[in-house]
Amino acid sequence: GRGRIIGDYRRVALYGVNRLIEEKQKDIDTKQQEIEQKQEVLGQRMSSAFKSGNASTLDLLLSSASFEELTSNIYYLDKVSEQDNAMIDEVKSLKADLETQKAQLEDDKAALESKQADLTSQKDQLSQLKSEQESQLADVQAKQDEAQTLVDQLNSNVQSLIDQRNAELLAAQEEARRMAASR
Repeated sequence: GRGRIIGDYRRVALYGVNRLIEEKQKDIDTKQQEIEQKQEVLGQRMSSAFKSGNASTLDLLLSSASFEELTSNIYYLDKVSEQDNAMIDEVKSLKADLETQKAQLEDDKAALESKQADLTSQKDQLSQLKSEQESQLADVQAKQDEAQTLVDQLNSNVQSLIDQRNAELLAAQEEARRMAASR
């Protein structure tokens, strides 16, 4: 097998994990078909053995014309029995492997869903943070505009006061000149 998909997170972008899960599902489906085929073959062999019964085994042994033929027939029956047992063990092993792969796939799917939920949550948090920062920036900009308006008003007031003071000083100088000239 390809091992656990979840271990591949560091090498594969999140969108690629779905593809790995799909591949793992295909592997599971293939293994399931292989198990079904082997079970069918095994079922046919067992069915034919049941239909012919133990009598055919006994007939085979009793029909042996010589000790060598008896030994050969026992050897043949033993090999057939070994093959049947090997096939049964193989089907059991394939089923156990399939169940393990299915469990891993479910774990991987759950981990992916959890990862996607985490990413969605992080995205929502970042969106909220961005919104808060934009709001704060707008507040700062508004305060800056207000401060600039206040500075502009103060500059205007100071200029008006300076102009008024200059006008008063000029008027006082004119008055002083007229007074000095009329003396």
